[in-house]
Amino acid sequence: DYAEQSRSWIDEWLLGRIISGTLRDRGADEQQSALAVTVIKNMTSHQSWFETPGLDHAYQLVETLLSDGEVQQLLRVNRYQDILWFDKHAFERLLWWMLVVAVVTIGADSTRTPAEASGAIGEVYRTISQLRAAAEASGYQVEKLLAMAQV
Repeated sequence: DYAEQSRSWIDEWLLGRIISGTLRDRGADEQQSALAVTVIKNMTSHQSWFETPGLDHAYQLVETLLSDGEVQQLLRVNRYQDILWFDKHAFERLLWWMLVVAVVTIGADSTRTPAEASGAIGEVYRTISQLRAAAEASGYQVEKLLAMAQV
């Protein structure tokens, strides 16, 4: 499980602290640098999200992501009046990073022809677009997002 091993090394080798310090040296504040480290950790854990067998549908992807406590934290999942909510901007940021990771990974795969890479990137983009639309239609409620992603 190379993704989880890589993710654990971020903590074991104190890479998060190094990344955060470097970002602060470059002008980021404490909150921005902490958020960047969290995103890096999550994208390391979920770097192959678009290649995972069984994640052919947006619902399965959302369910997998939301089962990760760190993703929940990143999305600022919270309960208000017995409803689970997530943050719109945090979700959009996660989708953007998921798209970036997928495009870079697909583009760097020398075993794919340009046509195969283009097709794979198109599929990734459609999934991201579907998730963005589902989030908007859900009113940023977790249960409604899961329901909308099933469509």
